[in-house]
Amino acid sequence: GPGRHLARAWRDGMVARSLLPRWGGGPGESERFAQSVATSSPDGRGPQRYAWILTSLQEVNGNVFRETDASWPTAHAGFEVLEREHPDSITLPSRHARFAWLADDRAVAAAEFAKLGDRMDRTVWRGDAEFLAAREWANAPPS
Repeated sequence: GPGRHLARAWRDGMVARSLLPRWGGGPGESERFAQSVATSSPDGRGPQRYAWILTSLQEVNGNVFRETDASWPTAHAGFEVLEREHPDSITLPSRHARFAWLADDRAVAAAEFAKLGDRMDRTVWRGDAEFLAAREWANAPPS
């Protein structure tokens, strides 16, 4: 069930964090672990697990896409599946929107903010100002 998936996702995230260079891992080791989870999960849930791993890595980075070799396309695919599996979640589209913003993907960010309307998961954003800045950026007319 979902509890088992969450436990595995949490464990994956902790492993990925422990492989970061600041905690003794080699350069790129954390990203290689995450990518191997994404491509070789026997349960077929690799992209979803990758999205969870990136969520864990983002907690200890300013921008996981600038500071590591994280893959936005893989994370995006994972969030898309997670959102289909949990259609009532506010957290998942909020995370998806924030990661799209961090990855500079305006189209995905705009679509996620449209889904959210005025709903906001405060556990995802670093305050109202970040949420509003990201939403304004996502919805800005093309220059």
